[in-house]
Amino acid sequence: MIWRIRCIFAFQALAFGAWLPRIPEVKDALGLSPSVLALVLLGLPTGILLTLGVAGKIVGYFGPSVALIWLFPPYLLVLALPPFAPSALLLFAALAALGVFMSLVELAQNLVADQIEKGTGRMIMSSCHGFWSLGTMSGSILGAGLAGWAISPQLSSAGLTLASLPLSVGLIWGLHHKLRLLPRPAAPPHAAGPRFALPAVQVIKIGVFVFGIALCEGAMMDWAALYLRDTFALGAGLAGLGLTVFSGFMTLGRLRGDALRARLGGSLAAQVCGGTALIALLLLVLSPHPATAYLALVFLGLGASIGFPLAVSSASQIAGQKVETTVAFVTFMALLGFLIGPVMIGFVADGYGLRWGLASVALPLLISFSMTPALGGTRNQTKPAT
Repeated sequence: MIWRIRCIFAFQALAFGAWLPRIPEVKDALGLSPSVLALVLLGLPTGILLTLGVAGKIVGYFGPSVALIWLFPPYLLVLALPPFAPSALLLFAALAALGVFMSLVELAQNLVADQIEKGTGRMIMSSCHGFWSLGTMSGSILGAGLAGWAISPQLSSAGLTLASLPLSVGLIWGLHHKLRLLPRPAAPPHAAGPRFALPAVQVIKIGVFVFGIALCEGAMMDWAALYLRDTFALGAGLAGLGLTVFSGFMTLGRLRGDALRARLGGSLAAQVCGGTALIALLLLVLSPHPATAYLALVFLGLGASIGFPLAVSSASQIAGQKVETTVAFVTFMALLGFLIGPVMIGFVADGYGLRWGLASVALPLLISFSMTPALGGTRNQTKPAT
């Protein structure tokens, strides 16, 4: 059961990761300028924003595992659409639709992982996100390889969808039946209230925390290689190695994150990781030499690694709150930060240069660090799953 949900996280990210290296080809095919491309890429966070008020209700109504059964196939199908868009407007629409399904699928995945944690007493949230990182890395390598073999984005996206669909659906069906064997926690009592209300203050603080961490992650994913190339005059291979270093150590941090949470508790673990990311970012933008920049990316990867899984686990344990609502808000804030960060840096870099663009991430990280007490200060007595 634990390995099934880990593999589902990986499959969801594999398909998305394979799309990322094809964006330049789609940009060139449509004749988009950098500024127009930046606006078009806002389609993804727009779709995520549209689901803010309904994601928790939809997934909560069907149940996380049933929602995955119904939502994962259309997510993969919609993910295949962007390369086929014949215009900037339709590409924006395709990305917005992808944002809707991505937010619902990621919410359902996180709720299933939380259900397994609570039902088995074993910490798995961070390792699940570690598999998500592995999936993203594998997908980006696959997408780049297909591009190198001159396979069109349209053919590669359609082929990857057809290959992933039966495997992922089989995993989800098997997981759904195994989840029935877990004890069902009693739903917390709640009084009738307005159809829409702001989240609790603690939930908002956790959302602000994860927004800054995810913004840093998205910034490094999109800009680390370009920063190394332009700042230190490195070749494409050495510059691309920077992204590999960041992604690799972030994956490592997530795979070991459950043990860190068990040892330190949520708040202290968040402080260690958030502080590490902030110091490493400053080292990166002040680096006088590529070697120190690579070292900074090592600690940036480790620092940014477990922010999202820590936030999801902490939000799901807040007393008196519906877990699907709190996790939906935290997931929304994480995805929003991940997608807005690269766009924000692009606009800052246009006016002040790439060093200042990356330096602008320091303020969100500092705000994130100030929110770490909201993630709980006690050590969790459950054991990390191996």
